[in-house]
Amino acid sequence: MATLCGEMRQQLGGWMGGSEKRAAIYAEGRSGLARDVAILSEMLVASGCEVEIRPYRRSKRFDRLFALGARYLPRIPTYDLQVFVERFDVRMLPFGKKNVFLPNQEWFDPRSERLLIGFDALMCRSEHAAEIFRAKHRRVGHFVFTGVDRSISPAPPRTRILHVASHSKFKGTQQLLDIWTRNPAWPTLTVTHAAGVAAPVQLANVEQHIGFFDDAKIRQLQNEAWLHIQTSEVEAFGHCFVEAMSCHGVVITTDAPPMNEIVTTDVGALVPADDGPPLNLGRRYSARPEDLERIIADMLRLDETARQAMASRSRQRFDSLDRQAREVFRREFVKLLSE
Repeated sequence: MATLCGEMRQQLGGWMGGSEKRAAIYAEGRSGLARDVAILSEMLVASGCEVEIRPYRRSKRFDRLFALGARYLPRIPTYDLQVFVERFDVRMLPFGKKNVFLPNQEWFDPRSERLLIGFDALMCRSEHAAEIFRAKHRRVGHFVFTGVDRSISPAPPRTRILHVASHSKFKGTQQLLDIWTRNPAWPTLTVTHAAGVAAPVQLANVEQHIGFFDDAKIRQLQNEAWLHIQTSEVEAFGHCFVEAMSCHGVVITTDAPPMNEIVTTDVGALVPADDGPPLNLGRRYSARPEDLERIIADMLRLDETARQAMASRSRQRFDSLDRQAREVFRREFVKLLSE
């Protein structure tokens, strides 16, 4: 990592002119977006930028006027680069020499499509998102994103089966609990989720944590799990998969985009899914319960040698995705800021 950061600074030296560039990142404070912001900030700092994290403010009136003005009127050079994650306030666009939007298709309001004209570029973290937005903006890039390395050392024994849902009702939590209800002889499933995501259960082989759960405790559980079951209906990127792989976890997820862009059969299993209703510009996908139950049963029959082999490949895939993400980020953002 240190070598890569040094190479980035050296390459950026030409257009930086020996001084730091100023960058601002705008995002809401939700957990998934907080991870996005932390990773983007780290990448920009490694690229030689001074980074300021700004709260997202909802834009209300004159959006169209500000969007057009941001493209055609002189800009106020407060920041060399502004990055907006998931949502944006067009009133802030004139303050950036370059403005980039990182959209999440399932939370993007189609009524805001007309405002995208104000951005210099859209950067998508999955090919699925890039395909959606290429018809909506003149410049759409795709860079494989990365996640937080949640591994701890020394690593604890990996014996758990884990499902983490947080506040999302789109993680397939209830479906998974229903399957465990039908299989009382299976090993214990550990589940963490907010109240209202799924119904409480009283099962001998389910350890259910409802409500606030400290992040340090979740990280411990992630490292104690050999199998992570995350059959999401929809994902913007998929931090839960990437974090699982960083912990040498074998992952079961839905065979639908963008989930199947991250998880491959080398590191886990993909569950056939049925198309569900649209969600803004995205779509929900439902893992077929009979296939999910069969795949879990197959995983539980793996011997320790097979588990360890998949765990090793999982961590290797995390390292590969992380390295690729940082290299593409450097190339694309250096190119944009050099124009």
